Amino acid sequence: MKVGVIADDLTGANATGVRLTKQGHRTLTVLNQEVYPEERYNALVLNTDSRYVEPFQASVKVKASYAYLSEWGAEIISKRIDSTFRGNIGVELDTILKTIPDSVAIIVPAFPDSKRTVCDGNLFVDGVPLEQTEVARDPVKPIQHANVCTLLEEQSQHATSTISLNDISGQSPDFLQALLKQKIEAGARMICCDAVSNRDIETIASAMASIQNHSLIPVDPGPLTSYYMQAKQQSRDTPVLLIVGSTTDHTSKQLEYLKTKVDVRTVYTDTNKLASFSECWGEEISRVAGVALEQFWHTDVVIITTNHPEQPPSCLNEQAQKEGRTMNDLGRRIAAGLGEIFTTMMESNHFDGNVGLFLSGGEVLASVCGSVKAQGIELIEEIQPLLAYGRLSGSQCDHLPIITKGGLAGDEKAAYESVQYLQAQLKKKEGDCYAR
Repeated sequence: MKVGVIADDLTGANATGVRLTKQGHRTLTVLNQEVYPEERYNALVLNTDSRYVEPFQASVKVKASYAYLSEWGAEIISKRIDSTFRGNIGVELDTILKTIPDSVAIIVPAFPDSKRTVCDGNLFVDGVPLEQTEVARDPVKPIQHANVCTLLEEQSQHATSTISLNDISGQSPDFLQALLKQKIEAGARMICCDAVSNRDIETIASAMASIQNHSLIPVDPGPLTSYYMQAKQQSRDTPVLLIVGSTTDHTSKQLEYLKTKVDVRTVYTDTNKLASFSECWGEEISRVAGVALEQFWHTDVVIITTNHPEQPPSCLNEQAQKEGRTMNDLGRRIAAGLGEIFTTMMESNHFDGNVGLFLSGGEVLASVCGSVKAQGIELIEEIQPLLAYGRLSGSQCDHLPIITKGGLAGDEKAAYESVQYLQAQLKKKEGDCYAR
């Protein structure tokens, strides 16, 4: 997972970057934005040096930094701010929110280890309100208030929403997640959160990590970004791949129900290419595998299917005659292609931890098992009638958790409940599930 941090001064950039390094990231503070660094880095920290420049200049610098990180492939953007809230914070956030669609800034200025806390929306430094501290008398940009929302709204075009300490301290991440989603759905683009302890910040980060339909921007002096990256990594330990070869309306309804419950990315195959015995068969396998792997950077659940809802079913009669094959030959070729797509994905070493597999269609199941050279399937439990949970045995994917179903099997919730079940199995740490 690639993360990019935009800071407004160099020492602050390093302070946030080193926290990411402690989590296992290979972090580089970029001093030359004319070139891109070596591929071994997965965390880049950029210094805009914009704390004391004019607002327009700050906006230009932030926009250029985001363009650099976006081109590099950053999946998460963090905005590092001064722990005493100096600088062009509101202007810089406006620039990021305008640039990134569906983005929301989650602002947590607290840094408890440095005695910075936020309560009732006010920032305290070692228990003293911000406007009474020495830093408030900054000769370049003096600070008149301790209230974070007031300071932001003096610079920003956006109104701020707040979440109080009562809704954070001692609450579960699920409770806070629901509150965040409620505010986001109401149109909030900047949400300021109280926090007086690291536990508070960790709760906020966990709630943020569960929201996948929006690009959340952690805005903080370092702790929130660190906890958020940790929570995002943990949430991505349960990827599930669905490979659907059956084209029944029954299965389509199951997938549509799944999409209403979780964040799902769907990759559609070109059926004619996947049915072909020409070179385009291998090319389509590589394309679909690559696209599906890329989607796992954005979500935990990816579907690969031959059934595109906006396109009519492929008519393969003409292709069969052209290639001198039977319709059965082409059908088996499609199934074999889906099996090869899965094998290609597994050989990429993308899945550092566990991965669960859901297969719909008997021919697809046989092809996937054959492609990975499985000896068999260890059957463990029935999820629903005609939905079997088990683990692959004796293959390069030994112990991989798998759920199989026929095209007409299961009720409307079958795919959703299967994904939930697989993710629960993947979270087990006793070695019962597949681990590469």
